[in-house]
Amino acid sequence: MKRLYQAVFFSGILGLTGLWAAKSAPIQEGKEIFRVNCALCHAKDASGAGGPALDGRSSSHATHHSPETLLGVIARGRVDMPAFATRLDDRQRAAVFAYIHSLWPKKVRKKYDRKFATDDATLLKKSRSVSPGAQMQTMGMHGNQEPKHGH
Repeated sequence: MKRLYQAVFFSGILGLTGLWAAKSAPIQEGKEIFRVNCALCHAKDASGAGGPALDGRSSSHATHHSPETLLGVIARGRVDMPAFATRLDDRQRAAVFAYIHSLWPKKVRKKYDRKFATDDATLLKKSRSVSPGAQMQTMGMHGNQEPKHGH
């Protein structure tokens, strides 16, 4: 009986470890992609180094925009930022967003997640919907999709 409890306990631990690893995989991939492609302009910690801060702190503007808008910026670029649609596939762009999102303070993430769906499957779907040639709503110009939020 003791072995049965041990087996159940350890299989539960392994199951939770597997869930954690599956959840953290896109974030870890996004962290590496960010380090190689984005850190030069946005800083290693995403606090901004010439480019805008993306870390979700007070100077970070990213938390006001939908995942579609942010994924669109990653795909098509913006002003001085290059487009990554040909360099990163949908999954990689979603991983970069997942990493950036993971940097935000818990309170900011919760508020954002209530407003927008940000689970991995939904992000990948949204990343696929951002076609490189489609017209993009820029972060500075708000249309029907995003409410104004004061700049």
